[in-house]
Amino acid sequence: MKRIAAGLLATLLFGVWIRWRLAGVPIFTSLEQIPFSFARHAHSHLGYYALLIPLAWSAWAVRGQRALSFAESTVYGVATVLATVGFLRAGYGVLAIVGSTVVALQWMLAAWRMTRAAPVGDLLRLMFPGTLFSLAWIPVIAISLRRDPALSAAAVQTFLAALMFTVVVPSALVARGILRQGPPPLVAALGLGGAVALGAWNGWPARLFLAGYALWWLSALRTRKEAIPESTRSADGPFPLRLSLPWAAAGLGLLAMSSGLVPAAHDIGIAAVHYLVLGPLLPMFVDGQMRTRLRAWSWAVYQASVAAFATCIALRAFVPAAWPTRWAAIMGTFLLLWWSLALWRSRSGASNAPVRKVHAA
Repeated sequence: MKRIAAGLLATLLFGVWIRWRLAGVPIFTSLEQIPFSFARHAHSHLGYYALLIPLAWSAWAVRGQRALSFAESTVYGVATVLATVGFLRAGYGVLAIVGSTVVALQWMLAAWRMTRAAPVGDLLRLMFPGTLFSLAWIPVIAISLRRDPALSAAAVQTFLAALMFTVVVPSALVARGILRQGPPPLVAALGLGGAVALGAWNGWPARLFLAGYALWWLSALRTRKEAIPESTRSADGPFPLRLSLPWAAAGLGLLAMSSGLVPAAHDIGIAAVHYLVLGPLLPMFVDGQMRTRLRAWSWAVYQASVAAFATCIALRAFVPAAWPTRWAAIMGTFLLLWWSLALWRSRSGASNAPVRKVHAA
């Protein structure tokens, strides 16, 4: 949990830095010479390298599966740092490519182990094919990086969305004890097609896949506590109110994007990604791991702040004024402070979170 907490705070700190740069207020003046695109690459990749994928690995422990050995984890941590420094120094340069290659190989190794260990029909059977098909977009990104920057940027969005839809989201459900939620091949097809709709191609066939994925996402809310094996069951059920509301909001948002009611603008896509990660997914993973339970009003303040943050980012697509950008920076800073305090309380507080037993598959 310590490494994940460090990854979370580092990712949020990078995000706050980027938001204030967009608002025209430099908070790290010594880093202002770094091109904005390099900073953005470092932030987005760090979010996956140091936060989302390690969170997925922590959820796999529900089935008694350790993703990486100590030595492999050490190599992974060094590669993550090297890749982040590489993105800051030269964007998609040699150092970032080397570090990212090592990270990707570790992803495949961990996902292969989990897929082999998971029973047929288990959501964790998605881990290796989801990782493999997501990484298959990397050659497209590399080839089009200088020839067609727009295609490369779209391919990056598809790569990150595919990884989120087929690896991170199923792992978030597993973190709450939901081990089965539809046939894994169907979930994989919907997730990969939906990822294409959010990046490489927004045509109606791809948006149909996104609509199907949104419906699958919402169907998880119907899971009853009794349907979950006792060995992986949370004391308060899979979806208490503090988790079900943001999960439902995210699913409805994906459904709206698939219908075309929400335009496929750049800032709206950025807002959607931030809401998905901060609103439903991050609490799904960490809620059961925090040593001190947060009060309901604290989660309510957090979720309202996440919604306001994402709304301010989305408003940049419609409002030419500067205030949405400034308020996005303010709300992002508040979220950094909120998580800093929450993690500090969790580390210093007594352990009063319900303990979940871990059983091997």
